[in-house]
Amino acid sequence: ESKREKLYFQCMPLVLVLLALYLIWRTDAARVFDCWKLVAVVALLWPVAFIDWKTNTIPNEWILQGIALRGMIWICELLYGPVDAAARIVADLLGCGILLCVCIMLRFFSRNGLGMGDVKLLSILPLFFGMINGFTAVVYSLLVVFVQSCYFLITKKKGKKDVIPLCPAILEGCVITILL
Repeated sequence: ESKREKLYFQCMPLVLVLLALYLIWRTDAARVFDCWKLVAVVALLWPVAFIDWKTNTIPNEWILQGIALRGMIWICELLYGPVDAAARIVADLLGCGILLCVCIMLRFFSRNGLGMGDVKLLSILPLFFGMINGFTAVVYSLLVVFVQSCYFLITKKKGKKDVIPLCPAILEGCVITILL
């Protein structure tokens, strides 16, 4: 591992603690589960973004870990307030299904411009953010990857046919959504 890679993973706990403190400061006690979800999605995306940047793949194990993590938070929400949690679960799953369909259509119409790992990762965002904020995170992610693409093309670091990993942009789009 290089010094940059070590620094990347050493910064992760600090970023997560700062994010958790920001979210706790910004929210009331009744919304503590929302804080858990947001910190969990950043904790999930941080190493996945690094893996995607290095290998251009998103391992399915990370997607399954994200779903399992969200399932544990759902159980806590159900124990705390069953009626509200049940409605939230249905809305989250509906958002997940809609985004999955949209991403699959994008994959086929863009001639493999979107990888299946990206499709799966994007489709689980509504599980953590809710339907509306999940779509917002996707829009911010696409804006970030657009800016990255323009930068790479202008500086000639990558060409039109080169692959740009999407997961780092997804991470940045999620952080923008959380902060806003």
